[in-house]
Amino acid sequence: MKINCGILFRRLLKGSIMFNKSKKKKISLLMSLGLILSSGFAFVTSSFISKQQEEVINVEAASTFSWGEMDLETYGATFRDVLAGKIKASGSRTIAYKKNNDVLKESDKALNGRGVIPFYHSDKDSTTNFNKEHVWPNSRGVGESGPGADPQMLRPADKSENSARGNYFFGPDGGKQWDPASLGYEPARGEAARIIFYTATRYAQSHGLSLSNNPYDSSSLNTMGTLRYLVEWNNAYPVTAQEIRRNNYLHGQGFARNPFIDHPEWANYIWNENGLRTSKYVDTGDYSLKLDKSMLLLNKGEEKSLTVTLNEASPSTLVWTNTNNDVASLKYTDDLKTVKIEAKEVGTSVVSVYSKTYPTVLAGCSIEVRGNGGSVTNPDYISGELNFQGVHLKVDKIEIDGESLLLHQKGFLAHKSNKAITSISIVGEGVNTLSYLSKKGDVIQNIFYSEKMNLDEANSFEIRNLSESKARINSIIITYKEENNAEPNIPNIDENMSAGCNGSISTSIGLLSVLFVVLIVVLIFKFKANSI
Repeated sequence: MKINCGILFRRLLKGSIMFNKSKKKKISLLMSLGLILSSGFAFVTSSFISKQQEEVINVEAASTFSWGEMDLETYGATFRDVLAGKIKASGSRTIAYKKNNDVLKESDKALNGRGVIPFYHSDKDSTTNFNKEHVWPNSRGVGESGPGADPQMLRPADKSENSARGNYFFGPDGGKQWDPASLGYEPARGEAARIIFYTATRYAQSHGLSLSNNPYDSSSLNTMGTLRYLVEWNNAYPVTAQEIRRNNYLHGQGFARNPFIDHPEWANYIWNENGLRTSKYVDTGDYSLKLDKSMLLLNKGEEKSLTVTLNEASPSTLVWTNTNNDVASLKYTDDLKTVKIEAKEVGTSVVSVYSKTYPTVLAGCSIEVRGNGGSVTNPDYISGELNFQGVHLKVDKIEIDGESLLLHQKGFLAHKSNKAITSISIVGEGVNTLSYLSKKGDVIQNIFYSEKMNLDEANSFEIRNLSESKARINSIIITYKEENNAEPNIPNIDENMSAGCNGSISTSIGLLSVLFVVLIVVLIFKFKANSI
């Protein structure tokens, strides 16, 4: 139904002129006018409400799509290539990179239908500052067509966060790695892993994409990772409701489906933490094996412990291995789950552990031994400004070795932001000796370290080392308060994205309102003039 407001206005105005020919017609015309306008308002309003209701997606509803049977006796590249064919068959629609704007506005809409959720967040929605994130970076082989335009791989993201991530691998260890959980939403690790697995499966043959454990790989190799963390995260973080809603929406629009959202366990048939599988995957059920550290930095002569946690297996079945006994030696303890690592010579080694019950499941820790006192790139104290893992900091009397910061007794880090800081979390060695100096307005408070400090919406903070020993900082996580608590709207993703249909609806309602007021005034005027 279309309403021509010009014709409607002219007809009603003509009726109002004829109004003074008969007083009896006044009432009937007024009633008719009310009925017409009420119908118009009812039509527009009901359309608006109906549209809003349609946008609320029930993610609990199971998908009717079936992947069919997969040969679970196969593994590695064979399993991957069969699944790639099924992915392509699940949806044939392709799209240009720029046309993804409208798709992402719908696919990444909040579960309540209000606003778009940027990647790496669970509930942040906004109307500004969004662009498209290549979860598999553009420079690493996907481009802006084919895999680079696949909406399963693209996600709307905050511009500054997209820039901070760059083309880094995913991982928690810093360096050339970026942690999807660094913004406070840990399930993003699992979401990122399943997107990478999808891309590496579907486009392995056509674009030569593969997964790697080396975040320093040249982008020309078309690799992505870090594989061992992606495998771990996929298994550790369950599929989210947002993933299910997104997968169902994209598939409903004709795009290919992500099988790792429907069957996250299938990733284990293709990869283990070392690369493509070379042997059959055995589902170990509730069995798990995890080391408390993935990396150890030791000075020559230093000794540190390494502990494994495991389920569904006896500690007596554990087997420890070491790739370089000249660099570091293993010392067994009374606790079968803990070993001592003694640094002997400068160099690197890898300590691994597995259970004889499940020999294909391994956990490893990288060992780096440095000279006494540590061999830093710049042994002198430095002052000035630097970007440490995406955090802009002012530093004074701090040593830096490229991988971490060394805080001395009189050294401190300072960070200032226009946003209110709600908490800060620091990961490293010896960080329990640190103190935070936070400032809220003109009030300064000194707070000693805890695992996660609540800073009571401070607008700046400093980190200082008050002990005699050194503290090594590996990562800093800063959480900011949301600046806009207003009801969210659907954002524009990129600068040229359209605003959607809400504008035309509200305009129609506003126009009818003006027409109603004008006509009532005309009728009152005519009524009074006729009564005189």
